[in-house]
Amino acid sequence: MTKTTLVPTTERVVGLTRQYFESVGATVRQDGAELTVEFDGVAPPEWVGGYCDRSRLVATVADRAESETPTADSETAESETPTIGPETPFTRRLIDAAATHHPVGTATVTGVPGGAETLVPAWLRASPARVASVEFYPYYDGRVVCAWLRAAVETPSQYQRESLHAVVVDPDTGNRIDCDPTALLDAAESDAGARAVGSESDVERALVEARSHVVAELDETIEHAEDSAGRAAAAAFEEYAERQRARLSERRAERDEIEQRLATIGDRLADATGDDRVELLEERAELTDRRTELNEAVSRIETADADGFPAERERLQRRHSVAVRTRPVAVTTVAVERGDLALELVGDGGRATLDLSVGAVTGPRRTPSCPDCGSEYGPQNELRVTIAGLACADCHDG
Repeated sequence: MTKTTLVPTTERVVGLTRQYFESVGATVRQDGAELTVEFDGVAPPEWVGGYCDRSRLVATVADRAESETPTADSETAESETPTIGPETPFTRRLIDAAATHHPVGTATVTGVPGGAETLVPAWLRASPARVASVEFYPYYDGRVVCAWLRAAVETPSQYQRESLHAVVVDPDTGNRIDCDPTALLDAAESDAGARAVGSESDVERALVEARSHVVAELDETIEHAEDSAGRAAAAAFEEYAERQRARLSERRAERDEIEQRLATIGDRLADATGDDRVELLEERAELTDRRTELNEAVSRIETADADGFPAERERLQRRHSVAVRTRPVAVTTVAVERGDLALELVGDGGRATLDLSVGAVTGPRRTPSCPDCGSEYGPQNELRVTIAGLACADCHDG
């Protein structure tokens, strides 16, 4: 299970909190474990009213990666100083509010925070090639969409724990960008009130891609839930089948008893007269009707059993079906500079240059391929610098 499918860490929740309040026009500052939100000139969201001192909110950042589920006492205590951390009352209310009316904020990253060296992809830093020099040449402004989504894997019969995911998507390509959302937003300056970068349809397309990435990340969780639901459905089905077969045995036994009683009544009718005969005929009619009911019941159960009780199997499959639900919590379109990252590489007695299309903070937009075989470079297929130029490990070592 990847860390993004776990309960959100305090760091991730702080990032979401910052993004949410900045998207509604507030100013957010953090000093150690104290986070201050100033609502100068903007109205605080309605749900925040109980936490605000006029236009100012001060919260404490939890000092643990995960907090315990809060008690009623903690709910009361938090009404004065809210705590930001996984599953605290304040965080739950923030997520609920954001998911109901998820804000779309705007922000801008100026330049390349940390320098061009930070844009060198990890797979290249881990390769045998040495980066002798690196320069970033910005050409135009692009944008990325940073989306926070709440995901739940659940069945109608069993609720599964929710998880919080942060995904950065390139709306032009639909590709997920491998960068830390918190670092991206930390490097960005909020543009409260500015026009969103890109159209609403761009954001919606990015959200569709973000959802698909989140579902892909949840594969292991979904598989576990399906296995668990399958076992529960199988156990419930076996219990149902056993009950039906027990009923079948009872109906057959009752039918056999009625057959014996009808045979006895037939013998007695040969000599019965008057009122005795009338009573026997009435009893025989009642028993015959009951035998007909039992025959129909036995036939229904036998047929259903032979077919594998399809109606109950389908009902249980519906009851234990696994659903994956995602809801946007907060979305920010971030303007970033895009351009070429010019790299001079050294290795194996040769030198070569490599140009990567990158975005500031977000890094390479795509992974380059070996000029000889077309395979992408990566941890399993390292880039090599030879006297002849660039090659992948497969071509170089082969």
